[in-house]
Amino acid sequence: MALVAATALVVSACASGSVEPANAELSQEAETYLEAVAEISSDFDAVVASIDERMQQVYATRGALLTAVADAGIPGAAQTALAAAEALTPPDQFETDHQAWIEHRIAIFGLADELDAALENQDLEEALAVNDAMLRRVSTIKLSATRDFCLAFSQPNPGDLCRAGEGIPGGQYGLDAHEALRQFSLDVQGLFSFPPDLSPEERAVRLNKVQPSIEKALNDTGEKMAGFEPPSEFADDNAAFVRYFDEQHQTAVAITAANAERDTAEVLRLFEESGVVVDRLVDSLSDDYEPIAAPFFPDN
Repeated sequence: MALVAATALVVSACASGSVEPANAELSQEAETYLEAVAEISSDFDAVVASIDERMQQVYATRGALLTAVADAGIPGAAQTALAAAEALTPPDQFETDHQAWIEHRIAIFGLADELDAALENQDLEEALAVNDAMLRRVSTIKLSATRDFCLAFSQPNPGDLCRAGEGIPGGQYGLDAHEALRQFSLDVQGLFSFPPDLSPEERAVRLNKVQPSIEKALNDTGEKMAGFEPPSEFADDNAAFVRYFDEQHQTAVAITAANAERDTAEVLRLFEESGVVVDRLVDSLSDDYEPIAAPFFPDN
């Protein structure tokens, strides 16, 4: 339910800026650079976390809520992060990652100003739209970044949505399925964000906006998983995911239809049904499949 979740973070493990690299052969220069990336990211995301906390509280008025969120100071934090990132000189191996990161920070700085303006105008729907744009930026950089950079950028819970590292079982199938599930999680990041302060009509309008993307991600990922040829030990796990995406796509289509009719009771029933489908998937997966499925469960 975070308003802004550019890799939402509770600063703890990363407070010292320490990063455990994926590549044990990194030079000292590279390790120092990645530690700086982690520290800059964690400082900015601490502000993100404070906004999330404020969004979950109950306020007397909509204005009080948006003022509390605005007081977190997202534009200033974005400006500080951008300046700190621009001051770094990356090692050659991270030059491409660094350039993409600078472009990301510039975009986030602009979006932070847009978010502040939406909050000042007490326009929660626009604020959510800006948040969605921020999350798309986060997804883009995570999809393209090398694993080492992504681990630093994503502290303190770095690995789930980064490229696969060593030890993924299942050979090429395991890598392909891991990437498909990673793509899915990044594609839908933030689309299930519905702050408690939204009115029923505002929730319905937001559903209209996000459902097409949710339906597409479910359908596309289901087709990918159905096209894989898993080794025998993972055949049941893969089948469970194919079934999951098919069932959830059908549920998502039904939610869209119910929402178009403004049938809140049916929408809520379908939300519960979606949760049952998730539980069924979890119960169907083997322990050995956990490293492959990790991106699908990034919070766990």
